[in-house]
Amino acid sequence: MTLSNEVECDEAYVIAGHKGQPEVVQSKGRQGRRRRLKGKAGRGTLEKERPPVFGMMQRGGQVVINLLANVQQKTIKPFIKDTIVPGTMVYTDFTTGHFLNTETYD
Repeated sequence: MTLSNEVECDEAYVIAGHKGQPEVVQSKGRQGRRRRLKGKAGRGTLEKERPPVFGMMQRGGQVVINLLANVQQKTIKPFIKDTIVPGTMVYTDFTTGHFLNTETYD
């Protein structure tokens, strides 16, 4: 699938694991879920059970979602090149992982 015209790109982090299943959590030797944000700061990775999900949405059109190992440029760039047509106006939050340095993807 290819996206064109105006495309928005962003990533979100999904906390993986067994929430609400105390038997599974206990069998894995982990503590139960906490209701506060205590943990390592920063972005997640697949290895840290907080994988990034990278989404690209064409305004008024299709959505493409990819589960990534991390949000480094070398990981994101192939997905963008394979999905977004050159000359497309791309909107991002300018996270360092996004390789786009201009407003129009060339």
